[in-house]
Amino acid sequence: MALSEQPAIKNQIKQFVAEELLYTGGDLPFDDDASFLESGAVDSLGVMKLVTFVQEVFGIEITPAEVTPDNFDSIKQLTAFVEQKVAVAPPPSLRQVPSVFALR
Repeated sequence: MALSEQPAIKNQIKQFVAEELLYTGGDLPFDDDASFLESGAVDSLGVMKLVTFVQEVFGIEITPAEVTPDNFDSIKQLTAFVEQKVAVAPPPSLRQVPSVFALR
């Protein structure tokens, strides 16, 4: 992934957390490496919202085994996880179409 893309990923994650989980209108009350769980900013439902957001916005698949504090417990950790997944994800044109939409 190009370095120019990294801030965009972090900014999108920060905006989502601020607006959809904390309802702060864009401002985060903690640093990028602060724990979501320790701060009480994100609960289990919030983690599931983060998973859905990341999958939909960045076009990556996240397995249940990947939903861990190591990957989802801060802006910094989640950004690194998404960057790593995006770097190894196939281009959109090569992704498999869900069977619901497959032509028969």
